[in-house]
Amino acid sequence: MPTFSVINRFALKSRYTIVLIIFLLLNLSFRLNYNASHKIYSLSGTAQGTSYSIKYKYPKEVVKQQEIDSIFTVFDLSLSRYNKASLLYKLNKARSKASIDSHLLSVLQYAQEMALKTNCCFEYKILPLLELWGFGNKRRAIYPDSNQVKKTLYSIRSNNLKISNLKSFKSSKTLAIDLDGIAQGYCVDELSKFLGSKGVRDFIVEIGGEVFVSGTDLENNSWKVGLGDGQDVEEKNKQMVLRGMNQVGVTTSGSLQKFKKIGGQYFSHIFDPRTGYPVQNGIVSVSVIAPSTMQADALDNAFMVMGIKDSFEWCSNYSNVGIYMTYVNAKGEIVDTANGYFKQFLQIKNRN
Repeated sequence: MPTFSVINRFALKSRYTIVLIIFLLLNLSFRLNYNASHKIYSLSGTAQGTSYSIKYKYPKEVVKQQEIDSIFTVFDLSLSRYNKASLLYKLNKARSKASIDSHLLSVLQYAQEMALKTNCCFEYKILPLLELWGFGNKRRAIYPDSNQVKKTLYSIRSNNLKISNLKSFKSSKTLAIDLDGIAQGYCVDELSKFLGSKGVRDFIVEIGGEVFVSGTDLENNSWKVGLGDGQDVEEKNKQMVLRGMNQVGVTTSGSLQKFKKIGGQYFSHIFDPRTGYPVQNGIVSVSVIAPSTMQADALDNAFMVMGIKDSFEWCSNYSNVGIYMTYVNAKGEIVDTANGYFKQFLQIKNRN
């Protein structure tokens, strides 16, 4: 009787093994057939004063260049601060009331939400301050009088914008909005939704270094995203990359990306809305991973203002937000730090 039981168990185990092998072979066959029937399609160009690229995996080409160009035209007529025909430009020039569309509505509402969540470290009404310093226009950069800074900050804080039925209402004609720190992320998200509407699930969309990734590449590996960390990676012969992400946005903001020289000193384009002065807290760059590119876009600017300690404390309340910072330490060295969520995707690759 024991001998029969042992044989029975052996036979049962063998059947399970055979079934498992068949399943694995079928799964491998499916993956090979799936990849054989799919291709990578690419689109690229210039828009919004920068470059963009779109890659997607699909059995056939379903997105045309003309469609992407048309979408960017719609974005430009809604969200551009520089195009005189855009709704945002007209809103900034209006004395009190201006029309908006669904795109501008979405970005304005999220900008207001993020201003509250970050205690105004992200501030969408900051344009008058930028213009005072010569960053938001073509005028020569100057170091403004402290009373001018205080007066401008008071105006920013006291002015408000109300929205109702695609109409915006300014409390003062001096209210002026800068959405450069969030609009590009929104455009990445909208292009990603457009790909989804075509049935595409595997893609990477990038505008000016701001990225949304979904699914996998042709080898069924997660898309690889290069990370600019403000350090001389060429000299180190290494490259920092992000792998393993899915359905997330990735953005980077840096104090060295844009700057102006005033007198003998260089100032970052990133301003602290609480003080009215350019950020000078030693942070070189901030990269953020978040559920949407628009959220990451808003947060990388906010974290540049918050500083290291407050930024990491803010992230501790959100399990799906990753942060990576490079900064100058007390010895004058550029060092980095990241939270746990970000570290799981961070890899260092040797350059070939």
